[in-house]
Amino acid sequence: LSILKVCKPSARKKWAKMGHNVGSNFTGVRMKILVINDNLSMTETLRTLLEPLNAEIIVSGGGSPTKEAARIFDPDLIILDITLPELDGWQVCRLIRNHYNAPILILSAADNPSTIASALDAGGDDYMIKPVTGGMLLAHINKLLRRSKPGSDLVILPMHG
Repeated sequence: LSILKVCKPSARKKWAKMGHNVGSNFTGVRMKILVINDNLSMTETLRTLLEPLNAEIIVSGGGSPTKEAARIFDPDLIILDITLPELDGWQVCRLIRNHYNAPILILSAADNPSTIASALDAGGDDYMIKPVTGGMLLAHINKLLRRSKPGSDLVILPMHG
C-alpha cells in the first residue's frame, strides 16, 4: 500500500489503527486541490465530498484566471469540468498541462467515448462521468496521487459510498 497524503494529524493515527503503515516522515501538510468548474452547485457538491480530506480547495470558474490560479496555488490535484463558459475544458486542460505536472481529473457529464478520448488526449490523467459517489471520487484521487507523488507521505483515508 502506497501512502499518499495525510490531511489531519488525527488521520494518521486513525489510518495506523486500521493496520496501515503511515511512514515515519509524516508532515501533516494539507492537500491542495484546484477545482475548475463554473457550476456553483457542482463546486459545493465537490466541497462536501472532499471535506473529509481537510483539503485546501480553491475554485476557479475557468477562463484566463485559471492558469494564474494554478501557478499561485500549486495544487496537488486539479479537478476540471470540460464545459466552461470562456475557454472550453480542452483548452484549459492543454493550457495547464503545458505548464504544470499536477494530475488532472476530468469530471464531466459527457459520456461520449470520443469526448472522453479527446479530454484525455488534451492532457487529462483520468476521466469520471457525473454523477459520482464520494468513494469512487476518492479512489480515483488516490490512484492519481499514487502515480504522481510516489513515495511521498500523503494519505487519503478511504470513504465508502
